[in-house]
Amino acid sequence: VLADLINLHSFSNFSDIVNCVGRMAVDECEPQTLKAFLAEVMRRWREDASSGNSSARACLTCALTVWVKLLRPGQQDTWVKEISAMEERLMTEGNFSNLDQFAQALAGYVPGIGLSPDEWDQMLAVLRGLFVRLLDGPFLVNTEAAEDKKPSDETFKKENQSRETCRLDLMVDYWTKLLSHGCSEQESNELFSRCPEKWKVRLAQSLINSWWNRHQEDSARESKQAAFQQERPDGGWQHKGGKKVSDIQVGSIVSGVVTNSSNTFGVYVNFGCEKDGKLSVPTSDWKKYRVGDKVERMVVNKVNVDRKFVDLLVVGSKGQSIGLEASKQVAKRALKWISSNSELRSTFMVTLQKMLAKVIVAGSSEEFEANLTLLGPALDAKESVGLVQLVLDEKPTAALVRTVLLWLSRSSPDDAVRLWPKLIACAGKEVQSSDFQTVLSLCEKHNLELPKFTQAVSKAMPREALSSLCASTLAEARLAAIHVLREQYKSGTPPEDLRKLCMDTVPVVKAAARDHWVALGGKDEGWQKKKEAQDDEDDDDDA
Repeated sequence: VLADLINLHSFSNFSDIVNCVGRMAVDECEPQTLKAFLAEVMRRWREDASSGNSSARACLTCALTVWVKLLRPGQQDTWVKEISAMEERLMTEGNFSNLDQFAQALAGYVPGIGLSPDEWDQMLAVLRGLFVRLLDGPFLVNTEAAEDKKPSDETFKKENQSRETCRLDLMVDYWTKLLSHGCSEQESNELFSRCPEKWKVRLAQSLINSWWNRHQEDSARESKQAAFQQERPDGGWQHKGGKKVSDIQVGSIVSGVVTNSSNTFGVYVNFGCEKDGKLSVPTSDWKKYRVGDKVERMVVNKVNVDRKFVDLLVVGSKGQSIGLEASKQVAKRALKWISSNSELRSTFMVTLQKMLAKVIVAGSSEEFEANLTLLGPALDAKESVGLVQLVLDEKPTAALVRTVLLWLSRSSPDDAVRLWPKLIACAGKEVQSSDFQTVLSLCEKHNLELPKFTQAVSKAMPREALSSLCASTLAEARLAAIHVLREQYKSGTPPEDLRKLCMDTVPVVKAAARDHWVALGGKDEGWQKKKEAQDDEDDDDDA
């Protein structure tokens, strides 16, 4: 039936039918049936290509959309056979542009077919072999002609440039798209070693941006899930006597039994914890897991003690995994690789800092110092300030802001103090007394101006922080304390801290404290008479 459908003459109808078949659930379709349909599509492509029909490229794209469905999990033996057959066919009947379409189709489809970590490693090895053959063969560029060191006609130059474009797409787009889902160090090093100097930064950016986009999508999804109560499985979420969530270590290998599996809520596993862990699998793969199934070799990917949430990943025989955490490791590898080139590090420092800022924000405060090493040698004061500003622009957690500013205070305390209000604003109601005390200590130690506190911050300032301001050796800090006291005490009995400030040795502090003391109904205790007597003495001295 599929083969008969292809005999339509109109290209629009033809392409609609092929694309429709490409969207069908033909993953389990008998391979020979699918191949019969593909034979007709490829025949149509050959006819269009040989006659110079402009629809030939679109026709091949349609064919490849269906052809990739022949690559299926658990059928490793057929991968090499099918890929090699299509490669040979396009080499014989097509051109390097068609091979570019071929590589693009593979990179776009393979990550979504639900391969296990071990299968994923095997598929990457197969595709690496293909990509290397393309780079060393049909995508090979005549560098002398490209750099005008060797004479050539315009047709050759144009074709040479097209090959260079295919080469760029393969390395910076298709290959990186695959590796960004997770790969071994050997696989990423193979790509890095083949990348020309002029494309290295773009390649690193591609890997990091691919991971970062997934990270943001995952964070948004977690936020939405947290807003709704999850459906309770038959066995219940809680397990008496189970290990506490706070005792679960990220990176540990565990095994367990599936307790719930649904398209809406995902797959949950009892792995000996007080609460089931969520197994991170593609939405299309949840059907593979049934209640009661045993799942071996899972790695703890994330732990959220407040939510009592544990995220799990299935890992392969070598401890490898596919998913967000694996993607992050590839991104880190790319940043470390590009930063190891001293010339690129110098000329692209801001670009590299932007990459590092994303890695830092996606990690915990405990990982901060380790993440800094990805950029190579220690940053100078100016570079440190630039990095911190980039991190703050990504809206990190208060805990991370606190860690980053403390680090910055070692090399540039004045900039750390200047940026400190970002921490206080970020922490909000969870601001700690130590946040105020630390910035105050920096100002006292380095004789710096204390940041101004907003009305909201003043109203919510913890008691311990206020006491530190009142006892500070800096007059401006004691003035700031009076400002806070004005916001916190609009009426009622004047606080003891204010009484002490009324006796301050600095006139402007003393005057401000006494004004508020009186405004709260406190007795002036003869301060006005003392002030008049002092004024009389000053007049006598002037006379």
